[in-house]
Amino acid sequence: MNLFHRILILFACVGFSLSQVQSNAHAKGAIPMISLVKNMPNLPTPYHMRDWRKVTKDYLKLIFDFHRQGDMLPLVKWTDDSHSVFDLPSYVGISGSEAINCMAAVVSGELNGLDMTDFQGENWVKLTQLFYTPQDKIYVNNIGGGAPDSFWYELLPNILFYQIFYYRPDVGKSATQFQTVADQWRIACADMGGSYKSNLLPDLDHTSFNFERMQPVNNGKWLEPDGGAGIAWIEYMAWRKSGQAKYLHAAELCLEALENRPNDRNPLYECLLPYGALTAARINAEEGTHLNTRKLVNWCFDAGGRESARIGWGVITARFGNDDCAGLVGSVTDTNGYAFAMNTFEWAGALTPIARYDPRFAHDIGKWMLNLSNAARLFYPNSLPASHQDCKEWAEKNDPNFCIGYEGLRKEAWFKGQQPNPAISPFATGDALRNGNPSNLCLYGSSHVGILGAIVKPSDVKGILILNLLKTDYYHAQAYPSYLTYNPYDSVKRIRFDVGLKSADLYDAVRHHFVKKDVRNDVTLTIPADTAMVLVVTPAHSKEHVKDGRLYVNGIVVDYRYGESK
Repeated sequence: MNLFHRILILFACVGFSLSQVQSNAHAKGAIPMISLVKNMPNLPTPYHMRDWRKVTKDYLKLIFDFHRQGDMLPLVKWTDDSHSVFDLPSYVGISGSEAINCMAAVVSGELNGLDMTDFQGENWVKLTQLFYTPQDKIYVNNIGGGAPDSFWYELLPNILFYQIFYYRPDVGKSATQFQTVADQWRIACADMGGSYKSNLLPDLDHTSFNFERMQPVNNGKWLEPDGGAGIAWIEYMAWRKSGQAKYLHAAELCLEALENRPNDRNPLYECLLPYGALTAARINAEEGTHLNTRKLVNWCFDAGGRESARIGWGVITARFGNDDCAGLVGSVTDTNGYAFAMNTFEWAGALTPIARYDPRFAHDIGKWMLNLSNAARLFYPNSLPASHQDCKEWAEKNDPNFCIGYEGLRKEAWFKGQQPNPAISPFATGDALRNGNPSNLCLYGSSHVGILGAIVKPSDVKGILILNLLKTDYYHAQAYPSYLTYNPYDSVKRIRFDVGLKSADLYDAVRHHFVKKDVRNDVTLTIPADTAMVLVVTPAHSKEHVKDGRLYVNGIVVDYRYGESK
């Protein structure tokens, strides 16, 4: 009998179950899947979790209200007499519509159960189709198009369109646009050298892509190789929707091109790489490939060095003043930390579903999302004193629910022409005021808040969240309700979990077994210390079978890595 078995027997003699010992051994002994998460607190302090669903709904009511009165209000305006073109600014007090703002707001509404084809009397889904440019056959960031300048500005509008189309596929000419977007970016992959037949990978070291000349663009200043991640997500979604192998092939080529980069050449530039990480996890689970998801995910967190696409860009682990700000996304070097709302929200939406396809990430994603969801409150004016932000007076008078956030959060206050002031920390701010605009309160970041509104739900135990794994997992195969929950405490905790009105079985994909059978309504779940669970709610008395290492219930996959339990 080896030492481990002797220890198990000893634990059993003092009242511990074998399953509890194995669970805690897994949690404490497993190699971290996301290295940076170990530097984050299990339970951030101070702990104040906003109701992100309410923030989302308050925000959309405010920004889409043509009749709102106040200083620099209303935010949304018609630009023509026929009410066919609208203006929704990226910052309070300026003009001009960007797709990364307007389309993100529509996604936020749909994610949180709002019908954005008839929201406050307008069809916002159809209005966002103004960002489609027929000449290039893709979505662009500005109505009427414009010269290419950046992969992320070119790709994110198309990603947001695919997300809107997931909910509203029958509006306008969206079905045709869905295909042209996939075709154009597939051709772009080919024009960057990618060929599935010849096994040639695309060269992703470019700044953008010019669809008029059908060739990549280098501006001589920076490169955005994570454009390949955005293309991969679009192409894989097109494959899932259409079943046309050409789209799957393009996605695989882009991901392999990213994966083949040396570890010190992190391709992360702005906000696209997390979409590639999710796509890699999905292709591995659904198509049986072996892409290095862990490498891609860790690139999303680790700040890039000298050989990377963007030095210092990644996930923050520090405290800003008296507040834990771990989990937020941005620069770890600018004023010793400068997090951005848009990036933070987008990271949450793209990376959280990975836990469903690869539960080995569940612990680290659960811990990170707890930190992120708590710290994100600091983007908003009601979370900081007036001396720690730019525009609280406007917010108090015009945004009583404090649902418009700042563009970013600095560790050290910084004003144009001055040195950073570490005595004022954190400091909610942005880049608009120093460029001559009237406000750093930022819609282009705040419009993505619906991601947290859709994913994050607190349990009845402080600090334990229940994360919805399906909400931002677009075009997924048929699936049962799936959730991630993480216990940050150093002791066992019990939470209430609602499995619904119908009799159900509750499966944990982390430990590859059913934890409850034939239950309904509220049940009590026991979560070991510092441990995560990926919970799948399946119908009771169902037929189970295993094929190719996956566990199916009534023909639907509930565990993509079930074979690892054997």
